[in-house]
Amino acid sequence: MRIAFIGHFQEVGATGDMGTRAVGRHLSVEAAKRHIVQRFEIRDFRGWIRFRDFKPDILHFVLGPTTAGLMGVWLWRLPYRKVPTVISAPNPDPHVWKTGVALARPDLVLVQSEHSEHLFSSLGMRTLFLPNGVDLRRFTPVPDEEKRALRLRYGFHQERFTILHVGPLLPSRNLSPLVNLRRAGYQVVIVGRKPADMAVHRVLTEAGCTVILDFIEQIQEFYQLSDLYLFPVPPENRTQCIETPLSLLEAMATNLTVLTTRFGALPRLFSDDRRGFYYFSNPSEIENLIGSLVEGDFQVNTRALVQNLSWEDVGGQLEELYKKLPV
Repeated sequence: MRIAFIGHFQEVGATGDMGTRAVGRHLSVEAAKRHIVQRFEIRDFRGWIRFRDFKPDILHFVLGPTTAGLMGVWLWRLPYRKVPTVISAPNPDPHVWKTGVALARPDLVLVQSEHSEHLFSSLGMRTLFLPNGVDLRRFTPVPDEEKRALRLRYGFHQERFTILHVGPLLPSRNLSPLVNLRRAGYQVVIVGRKPADMAVHRVLTEAGCTVILDFIEQIQEFYQLSDLYLFPVPPENRTQCIETPLSLLEAMATNLTVLTTRFGALPRLFSDDRRGFYYFSNPSEIENLIGSLVEGDFQVNTRALVQNLSWEDVGGQLEELYKKLPV
């Protein structure tokens, strides 16, 4: 089959669509193992001529968490209204999402959280579950000796317990717990990106957190030099991140202890697990929980929890879902 992937693929764009680009890239790579695939940037309507000439059998939209993306589906579908259309894991603004869905009218919505599944099902949309994946070959654990060597290379204290967060610096992502952890004496590293909210940046750096905004080619090394990954984004701030955060899966693949809110699809994928995966409900719990983890003696095995979430596995699931589309 000929499959057109339409989404955010360019290396420049809105702060919030980085994870969406990665999802679209990985899904299209997996689909290309079985089909003829072309990618189209949803914001570049100059690509319509190439799109028209491609004559796709399936339109697959991989969208950021915006209603504008759903409205873009309607425009891109105009030449091919009868071609089966799939949308991956959108999470639109609740104030105008009904309008966006009414315009898009996909044949299948690939959902992740129970919340988004309910939203689309309530409008009569056909929904199926498809999680995001992780590169298990790139994101791997390393021995303690290599962990210390990485810290030395990047200028960090070799022995201090290190807490990592990866993601944009935005007020709505609730990064203040990282400030408290730094003041408590932990080594705190945040890998963000530009543009960043400079007020958030200032609060973090003044507290002594290490904040990196430049592109990091070997991002896996920052997971490998860390001890714990913190994901503090409030569950109610649904449009601030894709529903299965890629950074959290990457941390688990690196076998880090993970402390997270019950954001998006996470409760659907993972239970509170004694092998190093923990949920918290209130930021006030974080410091005490981390203190008990630092003092405790237990085996972390979060990598085992994502062994069935490689991009190859997710690509195989996607292939089966394509077979369920109307001919």
